[in-house]
Amino acid sequence: MPTVSSTKRIQLLKTARAAAQAVKDEIERQNAHTIDPQVRARREPILQEAITMIQDADENIDNLEASQVGVDMDGAALDKLTELGQKLDRQIATNAFVNLGIDSLTEVLNGVSGVKTALA
Repeated sequence: MPTVSSTKRIQLLKTARAAAQAVKDEIERQNAHTIDPQVRARREPILQEAITMIQDADENIDNLEASQVGVDMDGAALDKLTELGQKLDRQIATNAFVNLGIDSLTEVLNGVSGVKTALA
């Protein structure tokens, strides 16, 4: 299988999107002139498939274009981002322990409440 560059893939996706858009437009044009609901119903699956293809192509084009964006960053900025990531990881772990403690305390209090209710 030959390798396809991102630029070529974007071009192919745009072509596929245009074809799906043409199908969608044609079905909508035909539906505007068709009164028979059965005829419209037969066209609906193709219309929905065209809409899905347009949405998928748009998403893939956006992703491929985003993957081509380069970001230059100096070492200090990279170090700062790494430090912030580590702080975030520590905070997430701390919150997990706090939530575990709260859950345990809640369980104990619910147990005490159950005993109190049973003794009443």
